[in-house]
Amino acid sequence: AKLATSGTQYRRQIALALSDLTLHRAPRPGSPKDAQKIVNSVFGDVFIAPPEGTHFAAYWGHLTGYDAGYYGYLWAEAIAADMANVFEQAPGGFLDAGVGRRLRDEVYAVGGAREAEESIRAFLERDRSNAPFLKHLGLD
Repeated sequence: AKLATSGTQYRRQIALALSDLTLHRAPRPGSPKDAQKIVNSVFGDVFIAPPEGTHFAAYWGHLTGYDAGYYGYLWAEAIAADMANVFEQAPGGFLDAGVGRRLRDEVYAVGGAREAEESIRAFLERDRSNAPFLKHLGLD
């Protein structure tokens, strides 16, 4: 039951992210320049095509202000799952003092003084992995 609708949820998120990326990149020669046609095409390919006569792109609040960054929601989930996995593997679980201290020292304390990717790598003590996220989705 936990994963019953997760496929639908993630396909929708992927459709939204791809729509955002497609709308913000330079158009290909001969490709539609109409936002609604672009969004309908992406949704039709990845998720569910919007019904004729509806204009999802016109009322999608996240379309503006993200500037091709909507994919960040899914990216953040993948990173969070990887970081949570460190706690899950620790003797004290999510209350493990050593892992909590490492999170504080390597991520929170440095803030924006270094690239986020470097802080994540320092906390994980390895390169990032999508495996914990895929496991969370039941795709391991």
